[in-house]
Amino acid sequence: MRQISSFIITSLMVLCIAGNVYSANQMTADVYSFTIVDDLIAPLAVSDLAISDSTHNSATLSWTAPGDDGSTGTATSYDLRYSTSVINEGNWASATQVSGEPTPSIAGSNESMTVNGLLAETAYYFAIKTSDEESNISSISNIPNVTTSAVPDTTPPYTTGHSPAKNATGVARDTDIVVHVLDDGAGVDINTIIMKVNGTTVTPTITGTSADYTLTYAPPADFDNEEVVNISVEASDLAI
Repeated sequence: MRQISSFIITSLMVLCIAGNVYSANQMTADVYSFTIVDDLIAPLAVSDLAISDSTHNSATLSWTAPGDDGSTGTATSYDLRYSTSVINEGNWASATQVSGEPTPSIAGSNESMTVNGLLAETAYYFAIKTSDEESNISSISNIPNVTTSAVPDTTPPYTTGHSPAKNATGVARDTDIVVHVLDDGAGVDINTIIMKVNGTTVTPTITGTSADYTLTYAPPADFDNEEVVNISVEASDLAI
């Protein structure tokens, strides 16, 4: 029996068998790689996102922390967004992303944040996603909505159209007193109007609307000659 031997010549395998020389077929190296990921489980989607309060330019939202792996552990970050249209996976990228979301707490904790810079009297929809340390992202949350309130009325009523005019001189002794009470916001609360003449509360005739009430007071007797008559008018508006 002849000895079978093998040897390598310049990366080509040559076999000598029974006096015959055979060349083996050499494959090209199959080079590939894979990445080790310890965590393939995304956080659970938030299911109780809610709006706990709102103003003319803000909304406060609350939710329960979902955890890292599903509903356990602690996630890494939140991505809260809002839009004037209902948010879904298809338009998520175009929704406005807020900043300053809280760092997630352990699963089951209560979370909240206030979103500022909203427009008054506008409907908004909100949604949130949660990420873990391996960038696994939850699906979209439930989508609560709210309509912001009107800009608050912070301007008080004011008077105008005084007759006699302020600081007028030479006024007739039998003059009536007329004053307009106006409000550019919610309107004047008629029940808060107080008119005083020389420190005494009087009851004027009131006509007009809450935007512009006309107060007319006819004194029961003429004023004295050279008398300085002091008038005061108070009122509040209907703003809440």
